[in-house]
Amino acid sequence: MTEKSLQERRGLEKKFVFQNDAAARYIFFALKNDVGGLENCRLHFREAKILLDIYYDKPELAFTRRGNIYRYREERAGSDPVYIRTIKKRVLQEATYEYRKEEEYKEEKAPGVMEADGERLDRVVKIRTYRMIIDVLQNQQNIAHIHCDQSMALNTDGSVMRKFYEVELLDETDRDSSEAMTEFSEFFQNTFNLVPMSRSKIERALDMTIQKEED
Repeated sequence: MTEKSLQERRGLEKKFVFQNDAAARYIFFALKNDVGGLENCRLHFREAKILLDIYYDKPELAFTRRGNIYRYREERAGSDPVYIRTIKKRVLQEATYEYRKEEEYKEEKAPGVMEADGERLDRVVKIRTYRMIIDVLQNQQNIAHIHCDQSMALNTDGSVMRKFYEVELLDETDRDSSEAMTEFSEFFQNTFNLVPMSRSKIERALDMTIQKEED
């Protein structure tokens, strides 16, 4: 595999958590099997992946506090792993994150440190996620994706430090479908009694809440 040029994506993201783990497992099953669709939308199960994410930052998590996420991902959807270096910038706007991310496909595994914005960033946490990806279709057009994530924060020896569930609703389409996504997200939240979540995976993995820095 050869390295690919840098790819940029922009989008909207809403994150939710569940009342308990049993509810998470039931909802994941219901979404995968599309129990009759939701309102005027149909759900299409696309694929499942295993992701191994290594996050980088300063010890005080200065970049994460500014909404800047630096990640190196090993992704497995088949037999061969894919390595992706990601820089993601997130801004919270009325319970919805607007984000821009740059992705670069690499040939090697995650390094010990990452160079970013003229800084040397260290590894701060490793997270393994089993992810189901579900397309949300309205009038045969894709208005959003649902990520159903079962994640585990890992200790340095590979043992599980913490396990958590969450669901992400994303819109990365080129057209302006934010209104349709907003309407669907409200129905989605109310149907499954979901709780909005603003904490990033880093914060949940480390069981902390970061005070965001103001620009």
